[in-house]
Amino acid sequence: MLERYYDYFNSNIKELLSKYNGKYIVIKDESVIGHYDSFEAAYNKTCEKEEIGTFIIQHCVVENPEQTMHFAWNNVSFEQSVN
Repeated sequence: MLERYYDYFNSNIKELLSKYNGKYIVIKDESVIGHYDSFEAAYNKTCEKEEIGTFIIQHCVVENPEQTMHFAWNNVSFEQSVN
């Protein structure tokens, strides 16, 4: 499920960059459900409404050659580098 959300991010990167460049976007069900200035804000605000493990937080930047997926699951968050 979460990989599908990351695939959505990669498939729509041009459109997402035009709307959310520099923001941390929250993706769930293959759509953006929030955008924030920091990872912490994205995580904290989204966890108020959504169950942990049902969304990803992605930094929407063009200059980041090594993309990193941000996951949250059962009160633990972690990152996975993707080449």
